[in-house]
Amino acid sequence: QILAGHWQHSAYLGLLLFLYFAYEACFGPFRAKLWPRWITALLTIGGVGAALAMVQIIPTYELGNLSVRRYLTYWDVTGGNEPRFLWTLFLPNFFGGLKGTPKWYPYDLTFQYVFLTVPGCLLALLGLIETVRRRNFFWLGLVLLTIELAFGNNGHLAWLLYYIPVLNLFRNAATFFDVANFALCLMVSVGSEGLFGGTLPEHFRKYLPVGLTVLLFSAIALGLVLNLGKIYGWYHMLAVLAVVSLVVTAMLRKRLPPRIAQWSLLGIVVFELCFYNMNQLLNCSNHDPRKYLSHDLASGRARTLQFLRSDRSRDFRVGAFADDQWSGNGSNVWRIPGILGWNPMTLLRYEDYIRGFISTSRYTLPYGGRDQNLDSSMLDMLGTKFVVSVDSVLKKKIPLGPSSKFELMLDDLGWWRTYRNKNYLSRTWFYPKVYVLPGYKQTIALMSSSWFDGRQVLLFEKGDLPPETAKMVEELPTVTLGPGEVAAASGGSLKLDLNCAEPLPMFAGWGAKPGDWLRYDVPAVAQSGRYLLVIEYTAAARLPPSLEITFQNGERMQRSGPINLPGTSLWECRKWRCTDLGSFEIAEGPSQFTITSRRSSAIQIYSLWLIYLPSPVPADAGGFSFDDFSTTTNSVSFRSHQNRDGHVLLNEIYYPGWEASVDGKPTEILRADGIFRAVFVPSGTHRLEFHFRPRYFTWGAAMSLLTLVGCLAYTAVHWRHT
Repeated sequence: QILAGHWQHSAYLGLLLFLYFAYEACFGPFRAKLWPRWITALLTIGGVGAALAMVQIIPTYELGNLSVRRYLTYWDVTGGNEPRFLWTLFLPNFFGGLKGTPKWYPYDLTFQYVFLTVPGCLLALLGLIETVRRRNFFWLGLVLLTIELAFGNNGHLAWLLYYIPVLNLFRNAATFFDVANFALCLMVSVGSEGLFGGTLPEHFRKYLPVGLTVLLFSAIALGLVLNLGKIYGWYHMLAVLAVVSLVVTAMLRKRLPPRIAQWSLLGIVVFELCFYNMNQLLNCSNHDPRKYLSHDLASGRARTLQFLRSDRSRDFRVGAFADDQWSGNGSNVWRIPGILGWNPMTLLRYEDYIRGFISTSRYTLPYGGRDQNLDSSMLDMLGTKFVVSVDSVLKKKIPLGPSSKFELMLDDLGWWRTYRNKNYLSRTWFYPKVYVLPGYKQTIALMSSSWFDGRQVLLFEKGDLPPETAKMVEELPTVTLGPGEVAAASGGSLKLDLNCAEPLPMFAGWGAKPGDWLRYDVPAVAQSGRYLLVIEYTAAARLPPSLEITFQNGERMQRSGPINLPGTSLWECRKWRCTDLGSFEIAEGPSQFTITSRRSSAIQIYSLWLIYLPSPVPADAGGFSFDDFSTTTNSVSFRSHQNRDGHVLLNEIYYPGWEASVDGKPTEILRADGIFRAVFVPSGTHRLEFHFRPRYFTWGAAMSLLTLVGCLAYTAVHWRHT
């Protein structure tokens, strides 16, 4: 399972094995025989298995630390099912939605549908009783524990789950029921063996028919008293329970051969599974999968895909704000590079970069069209040559004309529109001068502003640049204003945002009324000049905030706005966005500015920054050009030409494990613009090569290979001796 990449279920399987052998070693009937030989052997087996899987474990650990998993909050980890979902064990249509019935309760079939059939539930219950009768309490305890964990914050152990290493890396505590389901299926086999194999005690077999009869009539009585007949499938369940009771009673009374009883119960199980599962919402679609999403078709249409494939330059990516297959992972099927999609292991920095100009729902899936800023240079830097859109609001926002960077290339049925971005960055660019900011968020903040031009400005974070490049680096003075530095306000207060991986301070409860204001006092800046005011915030109200800024420096008063802030899909801090509130001239001495809300729209403020704006860079970028570009899955190479020393940026994601060389000599890969790769290159013509040689993968592969060789050698020696 680990090698297949199913990390969550691998962790749950490991938990199951650990609990099982811990119970057997401490409380099992053969515990005296297990110590020390068998326990040592078990630990050895576990260690060998883990060592064999290191080729996957170590690289995945590295990726996990760099991915959106770091953003998991307490609510992500502990969000579970409501106890009522257990009704679906024998009443699959309890919530509605199956067999054409309407839903009376919104639910996700993936996590809230756990149908075992009526015979399955009875046999599982019989198996649990049998194991308890044998004084084996493990399976009953496991079922109760994992069901409780599946409840998440609807139960009592969510807090414990949040603090258990590895287990707190996964979302959806409801998945713990997969372990309970596995245990219940095992108990079905135990119950079947006891019922049909004759291992049940005689007195138990004698009273089982009576118990089934009492259960049947109790269910009928409760149904009448509590009006349970309104539940879809209630009468069907009663009929199946009656038939099962009749078959089991007839077998125990020796009126029916056990073999026929077995086939009868098996037939009932198969019938129930097929009746409730075939062609239902959980396993079917109204769309033809051969046309909805295939290599050559999207929603039955091929025209847009054919147009994108007709571009032979192969130096571009696509930004799709369209149907699920477009904005989702359709690009993987079509083999067309895209900038958006659904990936629970997305690099954290990449998701933050995308939110610099796009409002996202989950990970890098776009959310609506109103809050997208496709004029941003951040879109160009990703090499986004084409934008596909169906959103009517976004279509109206994309300007067309000689002065626009977009031109309409294809109108497919008046639904899918494909635009060409004339400003897209083709693969690489050269910068004779670069700028340094204090940290990552300040970098994203400046890039998301209207001032940023990716071809003129290359940004690094402090500490990422080697000392030898200091002569071509300019550090941009930055003033950080936290939410606790609000000097005065008409309302709102400093709070902790608990819906974060780590609690984050914010200024909340402000902006819901027009005219709300707050004031910041700004200390004297280190360097006089023009500063850009940028805000980090979340705003998920129906109408986005509209802010007006009044900035006072000495006797000079400056104004900006009203500025409409792009909204966010959620209030959670991980959906933070940055927007510039205008630029202001700041001279020596302290300053202050006031932000006023011009619209009834709440906003949560996390930080504000005043970032010094440098002088414009000359249009000549060092006479840069490149050619002989080649790329494979694990390598990129090209020849660059420039008449000045500087940095060459490659618009591919920065990730540990990549190595670079200039004319065959190793050089350091620098992280630029938050997510891209850059290298220092002297003037002249040079061959640049990038190769993916991840050391974590090498270490993991070496450990797995050595373990495999050791196991084979041990087997060979043992075989020879025996």
